[in-house]
Amino acid sequence: MNQFVPNMLKIMNIAPARYAKNCLSIQVTDDHGGWKGRQSRLCCAAGCKYSHREKRYIASKSKVEVIKKMYDNGWDATYVTNEFETPSGEIIPTYKEAKKILNAV
Repeated sequence: MNQFVPNMLKIMNIAPARYAKNCLSIQVTDDHGGWKGRQSRLCCAAGCKYSHREKRYIASKSKVEVIKKMYDNGWDATYVTNEFETPSGEIIPTYKEAKKILNAV
């Protein structure tokens, strides 16, 4: 995990999940008075599940790498429809399509 941008690790605390085998847990540090920040929106749009027991999002290792890459490249996600938004403003409706576009870059 050391290959990624250091500022990402300050924003999201990533550790092995305690209660899910072969998964990682992501603790986002955004606090916007009840509104989800960009980190939380990306996790939700990517299909990560929030664990109240751990107070973290749970995702596979490959999904965490994609979320990191999206965050570092300036991607965002919408509040209501959970669609991805590229830095250029293009809307990508699904995680699979977003992952293909991200890997092509």
